[in-house]
Amino acid sequence: GYGNSAGEQSTTSTARDSAITAEVKARHRDDPMLSAADLGVRTVNGQVTLTGTVGNYEARNQAYRLARQVDGVTAVINQVRVEEQSN
Repeated sequence: GYGNSAGEQSTTSTARDSAITAEVKARHRDDPMLSAADLGVRTVNGQVTLTGTVGNYEARNQAYRLARQVDGVTAVINQVRVEEQSN
């Protein structure tokens, strides 16, 4: 078998997921390109889902890259939308 079904989480994986979420948020907050962005981060069993809106594709890619670098992340689902600002 594959261990827990998708609907179940052990206490250990929940704690690990919380730590991953906190680390991804910290990296986004500390990044000059993303610090002003309102990004959502959700982690389930090491799989990170990013949501929110950024001003350009470079910022969207940066959000993905930073999340991917965090220890314990198995996958990143990038649902961040790009709304380019008109000057």
